[in-house]
Amino acid sequence: MKKVSALLILLVTSFSLLTILQVTTQYVRAIDSPLTSPITPPLTSFAFMIKGKISIKHISFASWFSRFVPAQDIRVKLQNVKTHDTQTVQTDSNGIYTFLVEDKGWYKVAPQITNAIGDIVAPPLRFVVLNKHDKLHEDFHIIDLP
Repeated sequence: MKKVSALLILLVTSFSLLTILQVTTQYVRAIDSPLTSPITPPLTSFAFMIKGKISIKHISFASWFSRFVPAQDIRVKLQNVKTHDTQTVQTDSNGIYTFLVEDKGWYKVAPQITNAIGDIVAPPLRFVVLNKHDKLHEDFHIIDLP
């Protein structure tokens, strides 16, 4: 009886794990592919994405060789070079920021750093060109000197 119960528990557990794996795989595929229908165009056809990560390194004499870590709550400004329209977002706990933009063209991306946050931003800003269906990834590094 104990062997049958153990076998039944093993089968139920295996089936549950297989189901979770299948659902996860379908979810990942759904995220990677745009939503489409015969009536409307894909959702990605009207928006561009500029995404990036900001990392910070606190340099001190005690920890000279410290590593870059994600910079949380850093304001990032996006400005259309032609129209001067701006957007501002903040980085999340992983240092990630994301802009969704409707118009193609030239844009300037710049983290808004104060002396309280850090001393050096590399690069201080980036110019990006959005074309059809672009998804750009622009990273920045902040160095906080002692």
